[in-house]
Amino acid sequence: MNSELLVAFISAMPVLELRFAVPYGVSQLHLPFVNVYIAAVLGNIAAGLALLFALPYIERTAERFFPRFHVWMQSHFAKARYKFSHRYAGLGAFALLIMTSMPLPIIGGAWTAAVVAHVLGLPKKYSVLSIVGGVILMGLFVSMATIGYGRI
Repeated sequence: MNSELLVAFISAMPVLELRFAVPYGVSQLHLPFVNVYIAAVLGNIAAGLALLFALPYIERTAERFFPRFHVWMQSHFAKARYKFSHRYAGLGAFALLIMTSMPLPIIGGAWTAAVVAHVLGLPKKYSVLSIVGGVILMGLFVSMATIGYGRI
């Protein structure tokens, strides 16, 4: 398998994402930083956007096969949307961008951002821009931590 494809694949995996793909590509595969950065960012963006657009279908399938779970899930989604709309309505896309760019497991990343955008009912246009921008920023943060600020 091509090493850049391996980096993109690792970057597309939940929890690992860019946090693991960039250091692995630079330190273990000895790839040039630019190749690692591009492959990791593209892999992470592809996974995050695929999940963002698949979640409505997943939710409809859950409604069909697990109606009780779906009702429970919708009540929690409605509660989250209500709290969010009253507290952070003006920050929606910006808050999602910041959350996506945090290189912390479960709190940040494209997978978490896609789920949060879906749960909160954020418009797809803003969600896509926030996820893409956040992944680019997270890639820069992880790259600076991996190879040092002066070498970028």
